[in-house]
Amino acid sequence: MYKPHIIQITRRIPLEIKKTLKNIDKDDFLALKQKLLEFCREPRSIHEIKAFLPLDTSAWAIRSHIVNPLIADGKLKYTIPYDKDNTNQMYINAEVELAEIEKIIKQKCTSPETAALKEKALEFCKEPKTIKEIMAYLEMTRTANVARRVLRPLMAEGKLRFRYPHDPYYINQQYVVAESELPVLSEENLLEFCRTPRHIFEIREHFEIGGHLCRVFIKPLVAKEKLVYTEYVKIGKCSMQKMLKSNG
Repeated sequence: MYKPHIIQITRRIPLEIKKTLKNIDKDDFLALKQKLLEFCREPRSIHEIKAFLPLDTSAWAIRSHIVNPLIADGKLKYTIPYDKDNTNQMYINAEVELAEIEKIIKQKCTSPETAALKEKALEFCKEPKTIKEIMAYLEMTRTANVARRVLRPLMAEGKLRFRYPHDPYYINQQYVVAESELPVLSEENLLEFCRTPRHIFEIREHFEIGGHLCRVFIKPLVAKEKLVYTEYVKIGKCSMQKMLKSNG
């Protein structure tokens, strides 16, 4: 019995290959660097540079293979030259003068858009908020931009303050409007609170603070004998807790 042959027809469909640092050709790479230098006429973070470049690669690779070589060639420069590893570090075309950089940054911090963000932040921070909560509320993508454009200017103007001012880099740091009446963990406030003997749980609850930060703050005061341990009190069935009291 005759069996017809089956002919399979295939067609090559060219796939769009994403450009990477490995497969980009030399001319395109040079053109990309030139576009980047124009893009960096204003201060740009490494994440902004990554989003701008049409390359399928990491921010680390872009910094290592594009940004750092341009800095070495004197074509790009740091906006914070004295602290190259600063989390708020940005890069700018080396032809832009320092005075012009400061002017650009100042304009960004005083633009109508930034003014609106600052107003929203003040309204939101009537209750203490972390920087990540503020970032999500303002629909911004980087905590560094929130700090530079919104939080630091508001603190410099005296409109916003740290919830825990003695440790600005506390991992759970919060921001609150300056006129807030929430208790601030300061030496004066703590010594006043401990005129009556208090255990650490009472201190943590009153100042709404984590155990680690509370102990770090209290330890120097105990060493200086401004706070002293007094009697023990029973907590639960078997645990005992030392009480703290102001010495004087």
